[in-house]
Amino acid sequence: MQRLVDAMSRLVERRPGWTLLALALVTAVLGVFGVRLEVETDIAEFAGDAELAQAFEAVDERFGVRGGGLQVVVDAGIGGNVLDGEGLRVGERLEELTERTLGDVLAEETPQQPAVVSYALPVLEGAEQLDLPVEELTDTFVAALLQQSLAEDGDELRGLLSGDLDVERARARGGLVVVDLDPELDEEQRLEAGLALQEALDAEDTGFLDAEPFSFELFSHELEESMLTELPVLLGLSVLLIMAVLWVLFRRLGDVLLSLTGLLLVQVWLAGSAVLLGPQFLGLTGQFSQIAVAVPVMLVGLGVDYSVHLVARYREEQAAGRDAPTAAGGAVRTVGVALLLVTVTTMVGFLSNVTSPLPPIADFGIFTAAGMLGAFLVMGLLIPSARQLLDRRRSADGPIGGAVGGGEGRLEQAMASVAELAVRFPVPVIVAGLVAGVLGTLAAIDLDTEFSQEEFVPDDARVGGLLDRMDELFGGDVTEETFLLVEGDFTDPAVVQALHDTEASLPDIDDVRTVEGGGVDVVSPRTLVNELREGAEVTRERLVEQARVAVGEQPVEDLLPLPDAIGREELPDEGGFGTDGIDDGEYDLGGDGVDAPTGDTRAGGGIDEDELQRRLPPGVDESDALLGLLDDEEVAQALEQGAEEELREDLLGTLGEDTATALAATEPGEVDLALLEAIGYPLEELEESSRELLALAVDLEAAGWSGEAPDDDADLDTVYDRVTDLAHDALDQVLDEGRTLALVMVPTEAGEEDAEPLADALEQAAAPLAEVADDVLVVSEQLVVQETLDLLIEAQTEKILYSLGTALLLLVVYETVRSRRPMLGVITMVPTVFAVPIVLGVMWLIGLPFNALTATIASVAIGFGVDYGIHLSNRFQEESARAGSSEQAVRETVRHTGAALAGSAITTTLAFGVLMLSDLEPIVQFGGITALTMAAALVTTLVAQSSCLLLWDRHHRARA
Repeated sequence: MQRLVDAMSRLVERRPGWTLLALALVTAVLGVFGVRLEVETDIAEFAGDAELAQAFEAVDERFGVRGGGLQVVVDAGIGGNVLDGEGLRVGERLEELTERTLGDVLAEETPQQPAVVSYALPVLEGAEQLDLPVEELTDTFVAALLQQSLAEDGDELRGLLSGDLDVERARARGGLVVVDLDPELDEEQRLEAGLALQEALDAEDTGFLDAEPFSFELFSHELEESMLTELPVLLGLSVLLIMAVLWVLFRRLGDVLLSLTGLLLVQVWLAGSAVLLGPQFLGLTGQFSQIAVAVPVMLVGLGVDYSVHLVARYREEQAAGRDAPTAAGGAVRTVGVALLLVTVTTMVGFLSNVTSPLPPIADFGIFTAAGMLGAFLVMGLLIPSARQLLDRRRSADGPIGGAVGGGEGRLEQAMASVAELAVRFPVPVIVAGLVAGVLGTLAAIDLDTEFSQEEFVPDDARVGGLLDRMDELFGGDVTEETFLLVEGDFTDPAVVQALHDTEASLPDIDDVRTVEGGGVDVVSPRTLVNELREGAEVTRERLVEQARVAVGEQPVEDLLPLPDAIGREELPDEGGFGTDGIDDGEYDLGGDGVDAPTGDTRAGGGIDEDELQRRLPPGVDESDALLGLLDDEEVAQALEQGAEEELREDLLGTLGEDTATALAATEPGEVDLALLEAIGYPLEELEESSRELLALAVDLEAAGWSGEAPDDDADLDTVYDRVTDLAHDALDQVLDEGRTLALVMVPTEAGEEDAEPLADALEQAAAPLAEVADDVLVVSEQLVVQETLDLLIEAQTEKILYSLGTALLLLVVYETVRSRRPMLGVITMVPTVFAVPIVLGVMWLIGLPFNALTATIASVAIGFGVDYGIHLSNRFQEESARAGSSEQAVRETVRHTGAALAGSAITTTLAFGVLMLSDLEPIVQFGGITALTMAAALVTTLVAQSSCLLLWDRHHRARA
């Protein structure tokens, strides 16, 4: 260690120019790499090699469960309605806009699942049946269409509308447009799709409705952007504050600028080192993560500490009459050993994070250690080399500059007062420190724990407001899913039957998201097959219903969602539903006579149309007049009668009377393509998707799948092959090629707090499945978060003990080799041993949680505690050799080194205090608690360690 410091002192003393040139070259090379630095914002990266984390990663890689699609959240605002005419038009336009913008990257459609599904789609499909434009849909018609859609596919529709849905009034504040992307897209391609849609939505005029896209990739992208935007601002403020404090300390612009230059070089070295250590090159770490964003600000504080001590010793050397080169070399030789020892022990403190099971925290320790080494080399070579080159050109008459802190009357006098506390009351000070440490340790056991990606969302961020809106409208994250990963032979009907039993029990489990009616929209191999089978049954029933309506065996309302009652003013003007359109049946409003159900004509029968018109006020049509005599139910009845006659004429014109009669006499379960062709059904009029579903129904029945689950002797290989032919890639997203691994997606709303009880309940529900399958594993991102948090808490005790033990061992060995006084190494650790529990106790006292960033506070406390402790112990040994008493040695040590430590601590505290201006709550917490750590480390060093040094030195003097 001494040889390295001596080599550095010779360099700065004899070759300052070459030293600076070498620093510039290394900085340039690292700067080239540093521009490639990327920030990782995925919270799942914290999970590492934990069991559930690996399982979730495997599920994601195999089935693409994360980030596979997009959602557009549409909000009409308080009192607004996405189901009125304007809201439905916006829903229709958003669907068209999405298909136009993302056409090349959308998932393949299936007969039952379009790639883009809008909250308005069910209503718009009904309007198309009625041949009505969306602007002509009144609330009564929308309510009727909603009721029909809910009866046919209630789960899907309710999932697309906000929780305040009022079916009878056709009102809902919010809606979703769900977009399925191609599962083959990678993360970058999904992000590009989301950004493209976001740009298109920003340019689209949606009136009073607000439409925002949401996806996992967009969420992570905005977090990354906010951090990259915020970091330069925080560093800029940090630099301004540091400049102010350094000016107060140094009173010389050259020293201030040199320190700032050194800090800038340290940041460049950190960025370049992070890229070289990362996955792009050496692969020793991951990407720069959310918590690693604090490392640059941390290195500002540590770098300032090095600068202050070097400048202070350089000035002391000059004040003793040495020239600039000799003073520079002497500063490195005297302070350099302490700085190198600080660097090594602090690196060990931060490298203790490598034992953490959470990769970003382990990387945090590596990045900080690399930065510490860079700070030592940069500051240890730059400050003395540049300082002596500048001072060579100045006058040699007298010392240049004064003491750090502005002279004897300021900071050093304050430190002299602090020293008196240790000199006069050493035992009470140590006892007070021990009591505070014990209380802090006890409090730390009860620390609250938090760990959430949403903590890193700025309050004013776009995605932050969107998450709040989703919680308000839809009751939370509508994208939350919990997965059952099932290993077993899915060609065995018993396994699929057990899966059906498991899925049937899901509605009874708390935090499983259900829809009105108690259903759960589960996605699995069984539900995918059954969904297509049900689609085929609906097609069969619809064909028979059309035929029966055509021949008069069923009423028209079985096909058309007409309202039961409707006011005259609510009748649409187009599509045959206006006053001119009600012209059939009992309410004949045209021809030579008018049959009116009420009024003066009741006894007389008909009234001549001309005579009726003469009795009406000018501009009033006879149809309007007669409609005014009808109540709402009679208007609906007249509407139905007119629509029925028109629909029957259309159906008979398409099918022909014989075909319609034959089809009407057929049971829905008997309908297939062969039968339709035999009775003369015009198959060209049948949509391709309907023909495919009819063919599938026959094949499923032949393969042994006629109900919600397969028969005991079903040929499931044939079933899956046919489903793959029809549904393309849909089956691949829930069943692997070998058909031995399946994914069951369960919509849930447990969040992170209730994820574990939900998992236990799901495991119990899956017990029948586990009996016939090889393995059933419950996994979700929320469970991974909980597992990560548990590992985080478990790792902290081990990490703190390891870090303290390693640093203590290093210092004891060093002091034993250097002075044969191992106890001095123990005393040097006093600030750390006291500061760590005190800080954790304060966290408990003020309610600060233990999260991803504050989890690193032990390493921070160890790093700075060891830093301050080494400086104080080294200076005390110098002063003890010169002083006549232990008390005088403590006074001189605290007055000189304490002033430098206080200046460094103030600067560091301000550098970390800047983090409290962040929009990210964990960063704010980290900044505040780290500033507190600086204060705790400084106070325990100046007071508690000084008291220990006093008693220790008294003991040795007494023995001597």
